[in-house]
Amino acid sequence: MDEALRNKLAEAHQARIDCDHERARPLYEEVLQAEPDLAEAHWGYGLVLGFLGEFEASLEQLKAACAGEHQEAQHVYDLAMTQMMLGEYDAAKPSLERAIELDETGVIAEKAKKQLSYFK
Repeated sequence: MDEALRNKLAEAHQARIDCDHERARPLYEEVLQAEPDLAEAHWGYGLVLGFLGEFEASLEQLKAACAGEHQEAQHVYDLAMTQMMLGEYDAAKPSLERAIELDETGVIAEKAKKQLSYFK
């Protein structure tokens, strides 16, 4: 990824963090147009879509973020939380378990374990 696109992704992330989802959305779309397999961009875009109330589209973007070989624990955890929010508990449980595998002893694993405790 070139520096200009990396800066655009950083700008999209900052807009998301600032809760300026309307500004973040086209930035993520532009990054994904140039880098359609970039998991980090799918993840951020998925979060933005969720905040905008587009839950099914959010879920699809989060699934895309987790589809690759090199999954990130945070991405998988956010997928699981979205699945739970949408009542897809059968899909959320393995996602939570995968987040724990990826993080093992970190903060994400602890949060995922807490969520898993509700399944017992």
